[in-house]
Amino acid sequence: MGATGPNSILRSATCLALVLGAIACSGQAPTSPSLPIPTESLTMRVQTAHFQVFAGPTTPDATVRSAGDRLDAEYARILGDLGVASHPTVTVRIWQDATSYFSELTRFFGTRNQATGYITGPTALRLLAGGDLNTHAVHEFAHAVSLRMNPRFGNNPRWFWETVALYENGEFVHPNQIESMSRGNFPTLSSSTPKSARQSTNWATCSATSS
Repeated sequence: MGATGPNSILRSATCLALVLGAIACSGQAPTSPSLPIPTESLTMRVQTAHFQVFAGPTTPDATVRSAGDRLDAEYARILGDLGVASHPTVTVRIWQDATSYFSELTRFFGTRNQATGYITGPTALRLLAGGDLNTHAVHEFAHAVSLRMNPRFGNNPRWFWETVALYENGEFVHPNQIESMSRGNFPTLSSSTPKSARQSTNWATCSATSS
């Protein structure tokens, strides 16, 4: 290493001053890299005779257990009503964190909607905790069994697809309580039927608006 004299130190200090001056004049300050937004990690919390229920660490045990018990209680009745002899074990994923839930929903469907529950096939339910979670879970399970009965049934036609789930889940809403129908503005069957193949296979059925 060479000797460090006064002239060498002066040159180094001058270079440093020039660099700092250039940064100040450009208006740019060093920035730290942005951190990724954490997503809720789900683990299996409850296993029943027919369901594996996954949830994050902040979802209360009682909530997870209640959803699993309600699904198990309705299992045989829904299969019997729809004429399905057996159904594979169903995976139920429950998110407590709305950001994580809607991020996964958007990733899966390629678009964002306000569904608080949806299925990705006959053996996979996805739900956002909160509200009447047990009702939403059974509604989505009815959709799942419907696909087991007929793999082409998803939203095809939508009005019948939703009617079956609502009926099986006891979610009757009197027509007088629906503003458009109370005014005599009845929807047509064609307006409730998907107009494309993508719509007919989009199983993001919104429990929040259908209950």
